[in-house]
Amino acid sequence: YYIDLKVDTEPPGGILWMPLRLIDILRDLTANARKYTSPGGKVALAIYQDEERIQAVVEDSGCGIPDAEIEKVAEFGYRATNVRSRPTLGGGFGLTKAAWLVTTWGGSLTIQSKINVGTTIRLSIPNARRPEDPLTWSI
Repeated sequence: YYIDLKVDTEPPGGILWMPLRLIDILRDLTANARKYTSPGGKVALAIYQDEERIQAVVEDSGCGIPDAEIEKVAEFGYRATNVRSRPTLGGGFGLTKAAWLVTTWGGSLTIQSKINVGTTIRLSIPNARRPEDPLTWSI
C-alpha cells in the first residue's frame, strides 16, 4: 500500500490541534480505506486547519460503495453488498462513530464513491483550537 499523509495548518505558530476523538476517527477511516483497497492501491489522508475549521479527507483506490448504499454505510453494522462476503476485522462502528461525532461537533461528513474506482470521505468541524492544551502537535 502507498499511504500518503499531508498536514496543512494556517494558525500562527504552526500548531495543529486535534481532539483525541478526531484522531480516533481518522485512524478508523484510514483503516477502512486500507481494508477495502487491494495491495498496491492508494490510501491518502489530508488534514487542513485554519482559524475556523479542521478539515480532513481520506481517499482510497479501493472497491468503492454502490451508489444506493452510500447513505446506509454510516448505519451501525451495515456493510455494503459488494463487500459482505469479504472477511474483515472490525465491528462496523467506525464510520457510524465518525458520522455521529462530526455531526455532534456541528460539522459535516460526506462520502463520494465509485465502484472499482475508490471512495473519498470528507469531514469538516469547527476549530475549537486550544494551543495551551498539552495534546497539541507542533509541526
